Amino acid sequence: MSEERKLESAADVERAASQAAREPKPKQKPVYVYLIAMFAVALLLMSLSFFMSHRSNQEVMGELQQNVNSFQLLQESEERNAALMEEIAALEEEVDAQRDTIFDLQQEILSLQKQLVEARQQIPAAEADQAE
Repeated sequence: MSEERKLESAADVERAASQAAREPKPKQKPVYVYLIAMFAVALLLMSLSFFMSHRSNQEVMGELQQNVNSFQLLQESEERNAALMEEIAALEEEVDAQRDTIFDLQQEILSLQKQLVEARQQIPAAEADQAE
């Protein structure tokens, strides 16, 4: 009987071992819960990181758009400045031409005044010749 008991106890041990292998160990359940919790936290952190990155990118895009708008305004101002500089140059040329015309007219006035003075001087002489 002791041999039968040994066989039965060996068989019981084998059955207990196979049942233990089939059934999850009580320590494995907390490990699975821990792993699930860690994956959930990792997913949450990745989502948070994504949204923060997206927000940051939107801010940078806004700043870039403002810079582009500023650059366009600057370019328009430079173009307007160049057009005004050309207009100034044209007006300065016109002023120079008007000054030349004024100088020529002043010279003509001086010439006519000299002729007038000479004519006035000749009038008394002509009157004296006629009176004689």
